[in-house]
Amino acid sequence: MIKKYKFLKKQKLLLNKQFNLVFNKLEYFSFDKQFIIIGCINNLNYSRIGIIVPKKNIKKSFQRNKIKRLIREYFRLNRSKFFFMDYIILVKVHLSKIGKINFKIRSINNNQHDNVIIKDNS
Repeated sequence: MIKKYKFLKKQKLLLNKQFNLVFNKLEYFSFDKQFIIIGCINNLNYSRIGIIVPKKNIKKSFQRNKIKRLIREYFRLNRSKFFFMDYIILVKVHLSKIGKINFKIRSINNNQHDNVIIKDNS
């Protein structure tokens, strides 16, 4: 496997302290029917991502984990489009209700929003 496509542990927000820092600094905010995306600039040379899928919205753990895997996979393959920020993605709707994951990120190249679509093929 090529190293640039690996999703390393350092690219995840793992600790409560890391999540709280993003919530407190809040420099980027985007939302739609499916997601809330917040972010703050970090002093690292890479982006980090934290994913929140509430049990209240999606009851079954395998469904929550599948959504997290899809979002992580998109992030892993397209990390060059992300600014060096810490992002938290909060999922609001069950995947079966939307059919596909569709959210927006800011692109480095044109400083506009790119529409992101991740389809669930199951």
